[in-house]
Amino acid sequence: MTKRSVIFLLALGVCVALLSGRVVQAQGQDAKPAVFDRLLDKVKTMHDEDNKVNRQREQEFIQQRNRQQALLEEQRQKYQRLEDTVESLEKEFDDNEVKLAGLESIYEQRAGNFAELKGVMGQFVAALHNQLSDSMLSLHLPRWRDNMPAAEAHDGLPEVGEIESLLAVFLEYIAVQAESLRFNAEVLDTGGESRLREVVTIGPFTAISEGGFLAYLPEQGQFAELKRQPSARYLSLAQKYEQATEGFHAAPLDPSRGSLLSLLSYAPTLEERVRQGG
Repeated sequence: MTKRSVIFLLALGVCVALLSGRVVQAQGQDAKPAVFDRLLDKVKTMHDEDNKVNRQREQEFIQQRNRQQALLEEQRQKYQRLEDTVESLEKEFDDNEVKLAGLESIYEQRAGNFAELKGVMGQFVAALHNQLSDSMLSLHLPRWRDNMPAAEAHDGLPEVGEIESLLAVFLEYIAVQAESLRFNAEVLDTGGESRLREVVTIGPFTAISEGGFLAYLPEQGQFAELKRQPSARYLSLAQKYEQATEGFHAAPLDPSRGSLLSLLSYAPTLEERVRQGG
């Protein structure tokens, strides 16, 4: 109970007491005491003010309750939106798990293919490099020295452009193996002197210069005269082939790329056999 309510009750009691005395004393009289009227007006005023305050407090309470309900509803909606978002993300996560499993399977398969392709490519590059390094025709293919090291330097596969360059070198090497070439190259004579001479090659097998057979020195990248030439019948064929400019002509071929010619060069001549027999 508030202070104003207590005062109001006290004032109401006083009014009741005064009214009782008023009834006893004022029979037959018409005048009203001024004190009683003022007290009654004050009590009414206080009562009206209390009602006004109570109505205002009640209105504020209702407004506050409405605001709280609105905030609660807003939070509930936000919570629901978050629930929907979580559910959507969980579904997306599950879908991504399935996709990831599929991609991992594809990756493992392609990684195996890549490793296999890398191995095959490495073998091809190494084989081609060794073959060109040992071949006398490499002097006629200067491009391979520029392309091969770049391809070998890769940990993975070479670039597409490098693969195309390797393919071009490989195809060109195949083409020149079927040809008889005539070009200038450095040749070491039996005395160790090197000079530029015209060389005729028959595929990757035989090299002839100035009527004699040549050996190819891969380490030095140049030709050298055989210290001992084979018998005259082979030299005669070589000379005729070297001097020919057109048509078809017989020529000695050494499939071992120099080994057989070296063995033939050490075969004894008729004079040597007579000397050996005494």
